Amino acid sequence: MEIRKFLVEQLNMKDQDKLKRAVALGCFGTNMIVEPLPKFKTLNFGTVTMDKWVLDAKGKQKGKEYLILANPMEIIDVEEASKPADQRTNRVQIPWTCANLEIDEEHKTYLKQLEQKGWTIDAPTRKDIDDGVWLAFDLVTNSKYDPKIRNWSAVTKSDVSYSDASSYSPYFEELRVGDTGNVLVYKRNPQKKTFQEEDPSVCRKSIQELVQLKRKKKVEDDTYVENLRRTVQNCVNQRDFILRPDIRKDIEELTNIMPSGPDAKFRITLPQRESLVRLVGRVLREEKEKKENQLIESKIVEKRLKFVLENIREFAKLSKSQKVRKSFSFLSEINQIQNIGLLNENLSDTFKQIFGKSLDSMVGNVSEPLLNSVFIKVSLPNDVKTQVLDKIKEKSQELIKNMDTCENLAKFLSNEVSEVLAENMVAKNLFNSELVNSAMADALTDESFKTRLAEKMKVQVCELFDKFSSNAQNLVTKLTSPEV
Repeated sequence: MEIRKFLVEQLNMKDQDKLKRAVALGCFGTNMIVEPLPKFKTLNFGTVTMDKWVLDAKGKQKGKEYLILANPMEIIDVEEASKPADQRTNRVQIPWTCANLEIDEEHKTYLKQLEQKGWTIDAPTRKDIDDGVWLAFDLVTNSKYDPKIRNWSAVTKSDVSYSDASSYSPYFEELRVGDTGNVLVYKRNPQKKTFQEEDPSVCRKSIQELVQLKRKKKVEDDTYVENLRRTVQNCVNQRDFILRPDIRKDIEELTNIMPSGPDAKFRITLPQRESLVRLVGRVLREEKEKKENQLIESKIVEKRLKFVLENIREFAKLSKSQKVRKSFSFLSEINQIQNIGLLNENLSDTFKQIFGKSLDSMVGNVSEPLLNSVFIKVSLPNDVKTQVLDKIKEKSQELIKNMDTCENLAKFLSNEVSEVLAENMVAKNLFNSELVNSAMADALTDESFKTRLAEKMKVQVCELFDKFSSNAQNLVTKLTSPEV
């Protein structure tokens, strides 16, 4: 059977395979020289250490060195990443994307629909596919696995068993890159049984007889041996009878025969048991790796955050300008931590372990000086400013998410300000008219007003970004520069 290379176990592509496929797709354009084979490296950037699959790359014009990561999908500027955070002059991490690199949400929806029709992405044993017990179909190339020729062939109109899967093939064909990128699905073949039912007493006798013939070494009737071996194989597949210890030893003797050895005609296989052992082993390894990765990620996050802010008591003693700067650095650091995929699910727990405070509480306290300085610059009334700050303290995750660019932060803040203004308009009945107050509130929450307010606030927010960090350069400009 030809085993096809398909998308990173289809739904969970391994980092190494993702990078190889990205190179094959030409994801990185012509302005970079990219090594074709990924390498597993330990990356050390200041206080940050991580083990990642990466592609080595160089800019064609200036020869700058880059590392291309699959998880997260980012291009790392090696020179900038090696500098202390406060000395960096360019953006360290640049996100990259690539069309048809992996299965997207639309493809996953189709796979779920196929699952309802009896198809699955969970591969059965190779033997079951070769025996035709399971049907195998490639959605990308619209081809089936033919057990008779032990290879793949085109699907015809007469192949009604594959018609439901074949109807989805046009939605996967864009994933094809040469002979790679196949998406395989499987379905139990209703026309073929896994094994014939065998009587337990017949099974015991047949197993013992086959072992005795094997030990005799010389057998005259090969046809009789083959029929007996098939009966024993069916018995082993059936596995619904109680095996005595001596019978289990006989089965083990038959399964240990070399496929190409002199006793190959007596050999039987245990596909079901072997599959289960591999499955259990894989699950245990994945769980172990997950726990180890979470521990490593937790330590990385702790080092990075404590490098910026040791504890909240220190922060309270700083001057007003120092608080604003520290506030910006801290929020930017959390944004970067999330962008590179560290502890997105466990970030709140990690905050409690490091600072003894929840994520919302910590971000609320530290963000106030930075946000306050913005609101003062735009002359926001004190009562409105207080209300907006209180609202934002309940939206720490949104605030962090929007710390990537000054434009996004300005838009986020303008939305919160407009909502508070609208609420005050209705609550305080400023015009002594429910109709007028409601109309004014609608105007304040209209997208056109929010956009204009965001443009006004962007000037002040971007001024702070430029003052405290040059990492907030426009992403589009960076991505289209000659070097990348």
